[in-house]
Amino acid sequence: MKISALTTAIFLATMASFAVSAQTASAPAISSKETGMTAGEVRKLDSAQQKITLKHEALENLGMPPMTMVFRLEKASFIDDVKVGDRVMFRAEQINGNYVVTAMNKVHSIGSPALQ
Repeated sequence: MKISALTTAIFLATMASFAVSAQTASAPAISSKETGMTAGEVRKLDSAQQKITLKHEALENLGMPPMTMVFRLEKASFIDDVKVGDRVMFRAEQINGNYVVTAMNKVHSIGSPALQ
């Protein structure tokens, strides 16, 4: 009888584990690789030169590791929505030899991506 109860307990624990996995799989998180966006933190703004300095996570599309660097801005208006210290999600591309931010959104939630 003890073996049967143990087998049943193991079976139920296994099924519960599968149920949790199924719930997690049904609502996958959107990764930066899928959206093309990367988490960053604004370190410096230069509106006169249309440049922004970002501490960023790895830029998968550019094969670049995490670092802090200066980017040109595709649109001058990107700088209007952020200040030093803000967390952003952005996309950068290499255009004519320059690294250019082509899309950027300020992250407003408390659970924003953390930078190492």
